[in-house]
Amino acid sequence: AGLSSTCVVVQTQGREAEQSGRAASLAAAVYESIRQTVRAARLECVRLGEGVGDPTERLRLLCEASVVIVDLAGAGPEVLFAAGIRHGLRPAGTIVVSDSAPLPALVLAAGEVVNYPIHPPSADSAGWRRFGSRLSERLHATANETLPTSPVYQALPGLRPATWVPKRRRVFLSYV
Repeated sequence: AGLSSTCVVVQTQGREAEQSGRAASLAAAVYESIRQTVRAARLECVRLGEGVGDPTERLRLLCEASVVIVDLAGAGPEVLFAAGIRHGLRPAGTIVVSDSAPLPALVLAAGEVVNYPIHPPSADSAGWRRFGSRLSERLHATANETLPTSPVYQALPGLRPATWVPKRRRVFLSYV
């Protein structure tokens, strides 16, 4: 099974966003900006967690998506877990976005972080245009990546990407 023309967005949402101190309206603005940029790149945009409650389906999306965008601003355990899973499943195709807050060194080893403004679009429209432009550049660069950007594949250069093989009621990921 090859990669799909889907871009999966992983970010803290709703109550989790409020508990992390991040305004839900900023999370929504970030998602809307990502969604518009992804659609302009002719990819389907799916937000992990939005209508995707089944863990098996979430894993399949992370495995088969051509691009996964992970928003690490205010990220809770679920977002960090999904980012780690994606880094283990695919050598490239993961884009990290965040506000300007410092990020863990492991995340930075995975490549460039595309930063977005900390103010809503109405207060910083130029900053949001820059974010959309930089994200568009990363989406196009990701499509042409030949070297691993995943820290897992950088550390284990002989590792091959997982293949999604659904087996009746069980899931099997093959690295062979």
